[in-house]
Amino acid sequence: MQFSGKRAVSLRLNGALDLRLVSTLAPGVSSGGSAQVNADFEGTLDNPRITGRIHIDNASARVADFPTGLSAITGDLIFDATGFIFDNLTAQAGGGTLRLTGSGQLHRASRALRHHRTQR
Repeated sequence: MQFSGKRAVSLRLNGALDLRLVSTLAPGVSSGGSAQVNADFEGTLDNPRITGRIHIDNASARVADFPTGLSAITGDLIFDATGFIFDNLTAQAGGGTLRLTGSGQLHRASRALRHHRTQR
């Protein structure tokens, strides 16, 4: 990893990730559980290209200003060079099941997020 100029990055992650780390990176969010990560990070820190998969199994998350949290979060995030896809991502909230499908863009200039959710 380079820390001056374009700050190039080339990193491969394979293994378990403790999702409590999200709480340290995003103030106001508490999270728990674990995820299996198999991903490559290439490019620069300003514009990384992420490819691979993150599998989440029985995680939880809560945003400080939101009245209910999510539990039993399970599913996959699949990354390609430009964005990610929610693959069979489900969670429990307020006694119901949420299903999240869709995609998001990872380009710094384009912060578009398309998604569809179903609540039962």
